[in-house]
Amino acid sequence: MKECVDLRQGDMAHLLFRAAIRFRKYGLTVGLPFVKHLFHSYKHENAIVLMLNMAEELRNEPSLKLLAVLAYQFSNKSSEAIALLREVSRTSLTTSDYCALSEGFGVCGCYDEVYDIALEVMGLNLSDKVVDNLTTVPIEAAAAAAA
Repeated sequence: MKECVDLRQGDMAHLLFRAAIRFRKYGLTVGLPFVKHLFHSYKHENAIVLMLNMAEELRNEPSLKLLAVLAYQFSNKSSEAIALLREVSRTSLTTSDYCALSEGFGVCGCYDEVYDIALEVMGLNLSDKVVDNLTTVPIEAAAAAAA
């Protein structure tokens, strides 16, 4: 995928991504690096519409919703990304998923969302109570929960 981006082969990167989605049933994993390379490929080709179309397609598959969130974010559709993220079960997210979300929002300059994700992670670690879907918790409250 990275080679496709380096060689500015946007069509090949898109086909490779679509093949990877289909090969998941054979154990191939698709994560942030893959989507990020595709994003950079689309950026070179000025093909944000392709990323948006991909997000629309991925959002219907529960196991791919997080990738759809990233695809929406990379296609400058932050409100759709945040709305879809609220549908993702927090109990299914891993450390790498939270890192991917933070990086995805950070790459697009959505630092308030990165802050909210960090607070959510702290909320998950500081108490048994899950912070409600990117709801901002004051730092004082997080510190009090830790005590």
